[in-house]
Amino acid sequence: MGIRINIIISKIILVLILFSFSLCNDSENSELGDEVTNRIGDVIKIPNVTQVLFNDSLYDNFNIGISKIKIITYIWGDCHVCISDIRKWEPMIKYANTLENIDILFVLFVTNIEYFKNNLYIEEMKNIPLIIDKDNNFITVNNIPFEQKHLQTFLLDSNNKVILVGNPCYNEAVENLYRVEIEKRITN
Repeated sequence: MGIRINIIISKIILVLILFSFSLCNDSENSELGDEVTNRIGDVIKIPNVTQVLFNDSLYDNFNIGISKIKIITYIWGDCHVCISDIRKWEPMIKYANTLENIDILFVLFVTNIEYFKNNLYIEEMKNIPLIIDKDNNFITVNNIPFEQKHLQTFLLDSNNKVILVGNPCYNEAVENLYRVEIEKRITN
């Protein structure tokens, strides 16, 4: 009888633990939803461009971000996994290339540009202009949480106001929202 009571108590404790995790998750999702909602309409400041890495070369005074619509995303250039995630952008880049008046901007924070170029600069990145953000200004000036990658990508209008928040490469629903908004705004 004592073992049976211990099993019942263990099951009750397990149910309570699972229930408490589900409450935490709902709270976390609610906070995430609030964070996304609060960003809509914000103006995102694009870092003063000192250098852009494009086709293996560094350029000064590169003209960026003048299109009607922009997708801007932050990439931590010292993170191998973050760099390899650029491959996931290929379908969105191909889609954007079929349209007029849209830019996809990659803001790259690196501590050592030469190390990045020699060791991390993958082939898929070479035809993409990478805005070099040596001081990590994009994250700090725009008050973007560094640890939450899903809050580091934005669809912006021509005035850099946030239309959507989220990375279309990780979530099909977000990708569909991006495509709907892009097509709606480009045809107007």
